[in-house]
Amino acid sequence: LAHDVTLALDDPLHVGLDTGEDVCPRLRLTQRHPVEARGSARTMAGVTTVLAVDIGGTKMAAGLVTADGRLHGARRVATPASLDGEAVFTALGTLVDEVLAHGQDEGDRPVACGVGCGGPMARGGETVSPLNIAGWRAFPLRARLAERTGVPTFVDNDAKALALGEGWTGAAAGERDFLAMVVSTGVGG
Repeated sequence: LAHDVTLALDDPLHVGLDTGEDVCPRLRLTQRHPVEARGSARTMAGVTTVLAVDIGGTKMAAGLVTADGRLHGARRVATPASLDGEAVFTALGTLVDEVLAHGQDEGDRPVACGVGCGGPMARGGETVSPLNIAGWRAFPLRARLAERTGVPTFVDNDAKALALGEGWTGAAAGERDFLAMVVSTGVGG
């Protein structure tokens, strides 16, 4: 399993960061970040579009997501099988640049960037060391992407990002309780 598992509990749905009550060494019950039901647009201080990035050992994907959960400008590339962390970041940067160019063509400039990445990682995603990307050990992903995009950037565990998305507009939308599990290059939840 990944370094932790997050369960969504109570109403409204909640998914959290490494906070809350320890139940066992690899399971945390958390209550942060309320997720609203399908069809409800959530805006925060005028946020209308964000750049969403998914970083995995097999592929990297990015797209623009509107406040009501619509995805546009999505692109994906294979994750380089390189031990050179800069080569991986170069591929990610090119992907992000393509998505941002699409947004610019559409007159849509994201106001923030959210990133899901495998762990382990430092608190707040300041540095990441995904087990499936050997070239990234204590890689400063958050700062590097913030510099590249010019917008506030937030990095968290990819399984948590999956749970938030599914609870917001996906398969778990409107459900009181659910478990999200990543089964991909690695297995986590």
